[in-house]
Amino acid sequence: MPRFITRVELKDSENADYTALHNEMESRGFARTIVGRFKGPPQRDVVCDLPNAEYWFSADDAKIEAVRDLAKDAAIAIKKKARVLTVEIKTYCFVGLDEATEEAGTE
Repeated sequence: MPRFITRVELKDSENADYTALHNEMESRGFARTIVGRFKGPPQRDVVCDLPNAEYWFSADDAKIEAVRDLAKDAAIAIKKKARVLTVEIKTYCFVGLDEATEEAGTE
């Protein structure tokens, strides 16, 4: 299953704009969390919040252009000027992310 990280920046925005963006992105299947392996001890899966304005997306047969367009549509619903970057990922690792308090959108 293809996996993507998308970053969205709203030009000339306020905090309320990003709150609205989060809702728009989530309604289109994006998540603000990611799952990683905590090496412990004990070893366990850990759900972490992505950095601000970054989103996770995964779906069967998803194409990178379609994922970018989903994010673009969410962004322009909030602000007409936005920057969107979508990257398909094969593997990932992270450090320093905060453990999430909500369920992950990753598999």
